[in-house]
Amino acid sequence: NRQRKLFISADVEYNVCVWDHKIQRVIWRHKQHCGVIVDILAPPQTSLLLSASMDATVVAYDLSADRLRFQIKHHKRALVSMAYKQSLHMLVTAAAESKLRVADAMGRPLVALSGHSAPIVAMISISDTAAVLSLDASNTFKLWDIRRMECIQSIHFGHSFHPISTMISMHPNHPKIAMGSTAIHYLTRKQPDDIASVIQFDRERVNGMFVLRSKSQILTVHESMLQKWDLASGRMVKLIRLLPESVTHNHTIVCCQVSSTEKLLLLGTCHGLVAVISIYSGGLVLKLQPTHACCVVFVAFHKSMLVSFDASGVLYKYHGWKAAMLNKPNDRLSRSKLVQLPTTATTTTTRQCEYTVGCLHDTFGVLVVGTDDGWLRFLNLMTDKLIADVRAAESDSITSIVISADTDRHSCLYSTDKSGNVCCWRLPVSYSARETSSEFKCECLYTIANCDERVSVSTLCVRCFDRYVITGDVNGVIKIWSIECVNNKDDDDCTPL
Repeated sequence: NRQRKLFISADVEYNVCVWDHKIQRVIWRHKQHCGVIVDILAPPQTSLLLSASMDATVVAYDLSADRLRFQIKHHKRALVSMAYKQSLHMLVTAAAESKLRVADAMGRPLVALSGHSAPIVAMISISDTAAVLSLDASNTFKLWDIRRMECIQSIHFGHSFHPISTMISMHPNHPKIAMGSTAIHYLTRKQPDDIASVIQFDRERVNGMFVLRSKSQILTVHESMLQKWDLASGRMVKLIRLLPESVTHNHTIVCCQVSSTEKLLLLGTCHGLVAVISIYSGGLVLKLQPTHACCVVFVAFHKSMLVSFDASGVLYKYHGWKAAMLNKPNDRLSRSKLVQLPTTATTTTTRQCEYTVGCLHDTFGVLVVGTDDGWLRFLNLMTDKLIADVRAAESDSITSIVISADTDRHSCLYSTDKSGNVCCWRLPVSYSARETSSEFKCECLYTIANCDERVSVSTLCVRCFDRYVITGDVNGVIKIWSIECVNNKDDDDCTPL
């Protein structure tokens, strides 16, 4: 604890001690474990003290209240490490088994992350991100996104290193990993396995990417910064740190959109904040109220208003935001909680779904959102009514939605699910959002079935005139599909180019 200059230590008698740097004495201690303590944590800006032991327990003590917050035992074997994600208020623990376990700030179990084929020997937290890196006894690295509760990268190094590595560490300023047991191995670009070119630890996760046509640049949006890249050379020309007041502490950017003037960035965060940021300075231009109660999954500039949508199905529309941005009276910024979309897919089930992704048909004024159980829902932003509801996947989560123009004036909507399937939907030629009697119909043209069920498609884009569909999966594989006759459903049996 740097503010109070306190040190925390654990001894061989299973005591956890807090030392005062000035008087050089132990000012507090507790003994709650019955095994060797392997890890201790003091998360910043909290009064918690966490300790993990080989007796498979984690103890959380509240120093300000001088009481035990919780003592949990979610693993059967000895713990090896733990990490506390401050932005998510989640605790990640690793034991000498093949699963990571995630709990909330009160110690309640949330999920078990499976994927390792051997016992885990080490785990570290990647600071300022929602990721942790784990290593098992077979020398397999796995990078986990705790916010999405999934593995986003897996790398196996075989027998080129010591059979069992027991420790991993990272260089703070360079994309290098050190692992070792009786020796230390640096994995850099000079190694044949080339991990540094796959996982850039000195860069945060990319949550948005836009082409700035006026500057011939690409803008990448990360969790706490913006980067501008030159299109011709591919080099970064500017790095913009988001100012402290622009995004409040513990907020991570999830979704974003650039304005038509290419000067403003509208963003939504994992804790429900919606804000407008300057692309040039990274400073806060406008913070929109009220905030959402959960993660924002979609934001957009639409005509004279701003639109935000969260995972629970709540939609906000903000009017008069340009006047408020020019420091005019705050009452010029009107907002309304318009609609709560249903969270139950069918009438025969009571399972509550979550919304995962959104896309806006700007011409029609229709918002398309996807759920974690495979449904696409269409919402008219003018009348605030649900106008269509279609099943796009059997039970998998919708991962991305793209709307593209077709050659015969039809609009086509493409959706992907977590199993890697791509569906193409034909939208109406015309639709009037103001007319309540206007009917909105969408027809499924074809489906590109994924032959490998282990590969999850995370994103896609569509080439002009819908002649090419490009998919990217979580393993880093890009596939280009050629669709010559989209009207013929027999053409869905295609292979990537």
